[in-house]
Amino acid sequence: MMTDYGDLSTTELAKQINADYELILESERTTLQRYLAMGEKLIALRPRIAPKHGEWQAKLKLHCPQVSYETANLCIRFVENFGKLEAYSATKNVKVTDLGIDEARKALAKPKSNTDKTDKGKPASVLLKVALRNRVMNQHQERLRLMQRWKAWKLMRCSTRCVTCTRTGNTSCLS
Repeated sequence: MMTDYGDLSTTELAKQINADYELILESERTTLQRYLAMGEKLIALRPRIAPKHGEWQAKLKLHCPQVSYETANLCIRFVENFGKLEAYSATKNVKVTDLGIDEARKALAKPKSNTDKTDKGKPASVLLKVALRNRVMNQHQERLRLMQRWKAWKLMRCSTRCVTCTRTGNTSCLS
């Protein structure tokens, strides 16, 4: 269902679009502030309702049924890692409160490891065997490269003293 804006002038329509966009931007700017405020309150609430380890998720659902466990933990992470958010926002030349939720999550995300994505779910023993095999292969390739460089250097160094067999084409060094 679309609204017909044909009766509005171009200026009025553009004015409304700009006003809507300003509301969207303002909403995005204040979202992280709201998450931080909620995170501070959740940090204060947690020891009151869940003093024992392992009770937090159930007690949160009981006291704050609209807030998911994941959202609550995200709010708490934002507060606990506010220094990282400040450092990240400084690299982007913006205030922390100007970061969106996705940008704040990105700032707190752990760097991706160099492991292959297909390795997920494989046992550690298999991953270890693959890593060792790759290491041995790399060492073997490095030795071959060094041997080839050595042979090339040796032939270059003593080319005047090397003898080449006319029948087989083998070169033997006399030095």
